[in-house]
Amino acid sequence: MRLPGIVTVNPADRSLIKRLATMMGDSFMEEQWTCEVLSVLPDNSDRKREVSRTIILASMTGVAPADGCYTLNDSSALALAYLKSELGDTTWSQLEKRGAHVLEAALSAEELTAIEKQEQRMEAVSVFNWEYEAAHEMGFDDFIHFVCLAVDTQARGSGSFRHLITPFFDYADAHNIPCFLETYSDKLEALYRHVGFQTIRTFCDPAFDIVERGMVRMPG
Repeated sequence: MRLPGIVTVNPADRSLIKRLATMMGDSFMEEQWTCEVLSVLPDNSDRKREVSRTIILASMTGVAPADGCYTLNDSSALALAYLKSELGDTTWSQLEKRGAHVLEAALSAEELTAIEKQEQRMEAVSVFNWEYEAAHEMGFDDFIHFVCLAVDTQARGSGSFRHLITPFFDYADAHNIPCFLETYSDKLEALYRHVGFQTIRTFCDPAFDIVERGMVRMPG
């Protein structure tokens, strides 16, 4: 998607990608899913922050060539998102794996193994393809999925989130398609409800305190 008012990140702009990955990685240190994943690492907040940034950098490296990264002109907010029809037979997970070399270069073998095992344990609360079935049940052939959303901690309350997400909503409304996302916190669930989303799925595992909420915004 090429959307007015927001920047589709050029995969060749490595400095921008690194800067945005740092911003989102820092923001996601407050995100419950990330905290659970990183809980298997030694209790070193600086290192966990670096790992969080690297995970986002790897993801952006994989998905940017498929136009999966969007930001504002001032880089104050970032969305990793896709339009289903533009992916074709490729999955988002396959795109992300194209950036695996970034993780392998920056993390130790012990860290990679620990994180991989933790992600496997968390599969029941890491359901990121439920929207395909949900869209089909609703009678939609296409949709937008926000995989990750983040606003720079210094820009919160400035309207950056609204400025970033509105062009997606305009596109969705013009093409009569829903938008999907997942969240784990009451605060973010309330924020997304405020901009038109509703929770239609929950995913739980008694082994973890977090609850994944699948949300949809219907076209207006």
